[in-house]
Amino acid sequence: MGSVIGKADLSTGLLISSAAIKALSFWTCANGGLVGGFMLPLLTIGTMVGSAVAAWTGANRVLVLASAFGAVAAGFCPIPVFLILLTFSCFPVSQLALFTVTCTVYASYWAFVGVGVPHKLMERAQRKAQ
Repeated sequence: MGSVIGKADLSTGLLISSAAIKALSFWTCANGGLVGGFMLPLLTIGTMVGSAVAAWTGANRVLVLASAFGAVAAGFCPIPVFLILLTFSCFPVSQLALFTVTCTVYASYWAFVGVGVPHKLMERAQRKAQ
């Protein structure tokens, strides 16, 4: 099995905790008024989650990384086609993986952005703040 960094595989617990810390730091930066992009942290979180899932399930690491890479970002950004194209430009996956990656990206997009979950959570937070 290939490694993510260097010669050693990262443990599943380390990957999950890194993704959780990254998500918390992303939320803190985004809501703290700091300037910066949001795509790179989302793609990094997706990569960490994908690596943890691949280590936990023993599934094909590259396919799971590619799927999670686009799916996590698609849950927050209304740009699924771009995320599918970006995934295929970043990962060495075959055209046979197109179905899997497309399904995960669109499922995440429709589940979170399509039904308005982030928008409803922001409205709820604004009502609480008032």
